[in-house]
Amino acid sequence: MHLRLLIALAVVASLQAACSRRPFDSAAWKATTASEGRVPSVRQQMVDDVMRNVLPGKNRQQIEDALGPSLSTQYFGSGGRDLIYVLGRERGWFGIDSEWLLIWLDAKGVFSRAKLATD
Repeated sequence: MHLRLLIALAVVASLQAACSRRPFDSAAWKATTASEGRVPSVRQQMVDDVMRNVLPGKNRQQIEDALGPSLSTQYFGSGGRDLIYVLGRERGWFGIDSEWLLIWLDAKGVFSRAKLATD
């Protein structure tokens, strides 16, 4: 019985996540703050589109033009990331941490890879 309930909750969460995606909008992304409080946040709704369609092929200046300036923080600094953006409160049933977008650039300063992380 408990297993069925857990599966049902997982399906509902998956459907909610799929329904809350939206295309990237630079002005909306920049206007969002970490204290927005809602889950998923505006940035979390856009992050899939950002990673797939906004970042590839872009250099640091183009990325910062689209997303705004990277935060100046030591969070995840040991991983060598080049740019970092807070997305909002961690998604999920017990989200108590923050969710972040980490971006790495190659030797030429062009987007190399991105990863979502929680603190």
